[in-house]
Order: sequence, then C-alpha cells, then structure tokens
Amino acid sequence: MAAVDLDPDLLVPEHRHENEQLGFVLKGSVTMMIGGDEKELRAGDAYRIPSNVPHWARSGPGGATVMDVFAPIRADWEKAERLEPSRGGWPD
Repeated sequence: MAAVDLDPDLLVPEHRHENEQLGFVLKGSVTMMIGGDEKELRAGDAYRIPSNVPHWARSGPGGATVMDVFAPIRADWEKAERLEPSRGGWPD
C-alpha cells in the first residue's frame, strides 16, 4: 500500500505490471486511461487495474493524492526513495 502525491499536471506515462492495482483518490483529481477506457476521477473515486493491462495517469491542475494497493506487492518499490511524511494541508 502506498500514498502517492502527484504534482499538478503530472503525466505518469503508459506502463503495465503483473501486479493487480486497486486505488482511490484522496485529494484532487486524476485522469486515468485503463485498458483503453479513459476516466476522470475525483476525491472519493476508486479504480482497479488488472494485471498486465496498459494504463497511464495525469493529475489535474491542483495535483492529486492517491492511495494504491498492489497484489502481489511491488518488489521494485522496495528500493524507492521514501519521503518524510508531511501534513499536506489536512485539517486538524
């Protein structure tokens, strides 16, 4: 499971992986193309990306925060740089 902050108007290029991916938008908006089906998602919306299906994402003008869950876990992410958590403008 990973919380991912996306800068405004950021393109995550088309890719695919063997891991099934489930996620939901916590904040902002993101346009996703999943297997040829394009959808705009906003806070509270969820998505599912089956194994080996090509997909890309583009965050909206205000950026986005998404929560992604992978099965099986993404072994390649074990080496990814971890950032210090920040408050991120969430209310008290």
